[in-house]
Amino acid sequence: MTSDASVAFHIRFVTEKHNDLKVSLKQLVETLVGEKIDAKTSQAKDTLKRSNDLKASLSKQDYPAWLNPLIEGLNHFIGSRWKQKNLIEHLINNLDSINNHKWVFEKSENISFNFDEIYNHYKSESRLPELFDQIINILEEIRDSGEIDSLLMMNALAKSDFNIEKQQKRIIFLFK
Repeated sequence: MTSDASVAFHIRFVTEKHNDLKVSLKQLVETLVGEKIDAKTSQAKDTLKRSNDLKASLSKQDYPAWLNPLIEGLNHFIGSRWKQKNLIEHLINNLDSINNHKWVFEKSENISFNFDEIYNHYKSESRLPELFDQIINILEEIRDSGEIDSLLMMNALAKSDFNIEKQQKRIIFLFK
């Protein structure tokens, strides 16, 4: 992929992870005002998973100020160190920042897409098929946008370290 296409891919991926987190947070808030204690913990775990997915897709210098405290607060709630009241106060103080965060990367030509870190994050949670489905969806969007020559993309993928046979066949099929 060209540098611009790589940057666009990364931004799409990060934006998708951020949107997933926002949806999960909305569901968490709705669950917290309910009566089912197990549902509250379950939704907090889902939100934590999505927070960690977003974190794995960013370099440390690009972590928004709200990300680590959110992860820490969710861990406290799940681990019973925080009561529901503490988590709700934390969300009230940070939800606006989370929902309205705009992804701006200082020097877009220097964005590094640390595939190894993302891959290891998903692998450690036995979620590789989910990761590759997301990558394929983003690549389909790029292909359908017409922004990049599909032959160029196929050649770039063939040269990359992206050698997981099943996924590679699926991606190559997309661009034939």
